[in-house]
Amino acid sequence: MLHGTKISDSKPLKSSRLFEQASGEFATFHLSAAILDTCADPKAKVRLTVKLEEKYKNQEVTLAVLSKDQEVAALDLYLNCTQQV
Repeated sequence: MLHGTKISDSKPLKSSRLFEQASGEFATFHLSAAILDTCADPKAKVRLTVKLEEKYKNQEVTLAVLSKDQEVAALDLYLNCTQQV
């Protein structure tokens, strides 16, 4: 199944929305790329982050930093859909 979504500071992506129908022994989500929106401020740097669970003290991990100079970041990440990400 192929998904595409637009995220922002005011509308973060919650795993429960995207994966609520995921089933199977090893349901995964493959994150293949991050692309900067064309209407973003040309001077801005945008960070794509993942917030970890409470047992990891809610730390954030930066997956990509996008800017006008680098509008696309190739990613090859597999996320376990049976856990909250």
